[in-house]
Amino acid sequence: MTSLCVSRGHLLESCFWSSETFCDVLAIRRDDQGDPITSSIGAPLHIQYTQEISTGDLYRRVDDRFHLALKCGGISLATLFYAPGLVLVNFLKIVIDLSSFFWRVLPSFIQNLSTKGIVRATANLLMATLWQIPTAISEDIWRIARVPIYALGMISAGLVGLIAPMEGLRWIAKIEFAWHQKTSYQMDLRHRKTDKELCSLRNIPNLITEICSGKILFLGYCIQKRGNIEDEVAGMKRFELLKKNNNRR
Repeated sequence: MTSLCVSRGHLLESCFWSSETFCDVLAIRRDDQGDPITSSIGAPLHIQYTQEISTGDLYRRVDDRFHLALKCGGISLATLFYAPGLVLVNFLKIVIDLSSFFWRVLPSFIQNLSTKGIVRATANLLMATLWQIPTAISEDIWRIARVPIYALGMISAGLVGLIAPMEGLRWIAKIEFAWHQKTSYQMDLRHRKTDKELCSLRNIPNLITEICSGKILFLGYCIQKRGNIEDEVAGMKRFELLKKNNNRR
């Protein structure tokens, strides 16, 4: 009986702490020009990541799995509010796309009459009215239709993360990445913004401007993958691995 209890306890611990598919790596990251990102003193910055071994995907280094488990649970709960918010945002986009005929397409047509002639101006008007606006609206509708499916996936992944945090991290990241049509975490509203810039987003017009520019709000921004070990930039590997540690704590 005692050995059975110990075995069950070991099984639970292994489930919670298992890291067979993940390892820690230390790497130098290159910018879009291929130059190493440097510290304040000009030396190449050594960045710690957690790597998914099977895919080579890199995430922010995970130190505290208990904290990660709580974060997964929080994401699962927050999805219940996040999903309706996305539906509302895309309904607003539909309104904006419909109204764009009056504040964008028609003024552009009037201006083009004098600069490009009636034939080209009319062609541009028809292209925007019969193709561009309907396409944008259909994409908004498709994003609304996808919400329940991906929301259910996020909730499920978050609940899994309560028991197996690393699995929760992996599936939350992949599901939300697909939910936002493979948009990079760098398109998040918060990416590389100062505290002052983040405060400015409390102003609704500023927030709308950011959203209209294509920015999004990731629910699991800090969980999204930061890249892959096979990524290349300027003909070089974006991530130069310095150290790999398969023995997770």
